[in-house]
Amino acid sequence: MFSNFRDLSFDSEAYVLYKNNIVPTGNKNEKATYTLDAYAFGDIMDIIGNESEISRVLSILPPDYSRLIQGSEAKYRAAVYQTYTRIDGDTLAFLKEYTYDEHFEQITDLKELVHAVSRFVKNSAEYNINTPQTPAGEDYLRYFLTKSRQGYCMHFATEATLIFRMLGIPARYVTGFSVNVASDQVGEWVHVTDRNAHAWTEIYIDSLGWIPVDVTPTAYQNHSDTSGDGASRQTSVPPISSSSDSSSESSVTSSAPDPESSAAFSEETSQPAVPVEDSFELPGWVYIVVIVLLALLAVLFRRKYLAEQRRKLFAQKNTNKAVVCAWNYIEKLKAFGVNPDKSIYSIAQKAVFSRHTLTEAERKTVVDFAKEKAEELDKNLGFLKRLIFRYIKGLY
Repeated sequence: MFSNFRDLSFDSEAYVLYKNNIVPTGNKNEKATYTLDAYAFGDIMDIIGNESEISRVLSILPPDYSRLIQGSEAKYRAAVYQTYTRIDGDTLAFLKEYTYDEHFEQITDLKELVHAVSRFVKNSAEYNINTPQTPAGEDYLRYFLTKSRQGYCMHFATEATLIFRMLGIPARYVTGFSVNVASDQVGEWVHVTDRNAHAWTEIYIDSLGWIPVDVTPTAYQNHSDTSGDGASRQTSVPPISSSSDSSSESSVTSSAPDPESSAAFSEETSQPAVPVEDSFELPGWVYIVVIVLLALLAVLFRRKYLAEQRRKLFAQKNTNKAVVCAWNYIEKLKAFGVNPDKSIYSIAQKAVFSRHTLTEAERKTVVDFAKEKAEELDKNLGFLKRLIFRYIKGLY
């Protein structure tokens, strides 16, 4: 969606801003340059509830621009609280009972509350990348928390999103890619694959925006550590979407995934698709071998099919048609040097033009001639011609 920044309305979560929307220069070809502040996962918790950090970010901007952003954010904030705190009544009742002993509602400090919820979710079940699908008819969240007691990032992110909403904190389920890089890789290209696919929760912090909260247990980090120093966090969930959530149309229900998370569930069962790590990526040469084998099987099947069709045509009740079919076969054998004598040709002519029905003896004469000549060819042809005769032409 394209929008003039000064008339920005938050009926969508994605905008493209041009420099002349903010500071008109008169030069349509001038490129805009933007500076972005980014935070590492380990630093994000320090931002929550930190008014001085929020003020620092806003102070970087020109005063007029800062006021524009704050005004626009206030409009967006209202939409966020209206949309991303929705939760189905049954799910709300279940989670209130499930988290009753944690007394989350008594924690007034936002940062402490986020820490408490994160710890609770991480310890609510065992991390297992091979977790089976939720049985048909079972509620996804309830089955995970009360029966299965095992899951991967999608399960934990769903739980955290709904608990935050229960507590009145705007939250959304997000799928994308999670990659940690070493300090010497900053500014360099990083290779990202489906193995980096991940799901997490984002909560909205007033005046700042959406903040990622990763509640997947430590087992996931250890399981996927490839850096040798614990820095690289990779996981495996279905690479359904690489973008953050943008849906905001309906409330969360206990029997179906939240619209913010629906992309991560299979369409038929409302259950998470099989993790990528469960599938085995075959080398390219294997596909080539499989294709070649299938092609060979197709050729063999075709040869067998044509032979069976010839047998049926030669043996059909109508002797005239049977002889015509045998003659057509002999015509194809001519390309390999077969020359039928006049008696065979005469019977074939009779089959085509005579109104009389051929005898079984006449049929046998032509059919036997065709079969004998084909057998002789197959024995006497060279290797390459025999391959063509048998498998390409399908004549024997």
